[in-house]
Amino acid sequence: MDASLPLGRNKKQNHSLMSCVLHGMLRALLLMLLLLLGAAMFAFRSEDPSTRILPLSYAVALLTFLMGGLFAGKRRARQGLLCGALTGVGMLLVFLVGYLALLGEGDADLGHLLLSYLLLLALSLIGGALKKMMPKFKV
Repeated sequence: MDASLPLGRNKKQNHSLMSCVLHGMLRALLLMLLLLLGAAMFAFRSEDPSTRILPLSYAVALLTFLMGGLFAGKRRARQGLLCGALTGVGMLLVFLVGYLALLGEGDADLGHLLLSYLLLLALSLIGGALKKMMPKFKV
């Protein structure tokens, strides 16, 4: 071990692309879980929760995809766009598995679903680019 190398937080870490993507996905999915629990508690305190739960869940999905790209871009700022895009693709795969597991239940059409997935992917891409545009921003 070289004594001249700094230890701890001062050392510049070179994270791999896969670790950045997995880190962004994990943090975003945990954030989504917490926000969805809060949104459900908020919606079910109203008189008609069915009118509020869908818009709140869309807002949570939009926010968490943006934050997922930002979390991934933070770990590898030079390739923030790529990390954000791959994080969005990974999270979309998680969503797609959930959709396929519930296939036939509900009334979601595939066209609407793909359009919303493209919007979420674009938000994740923007989140990855935000870290490069705002280097002083702490997440």
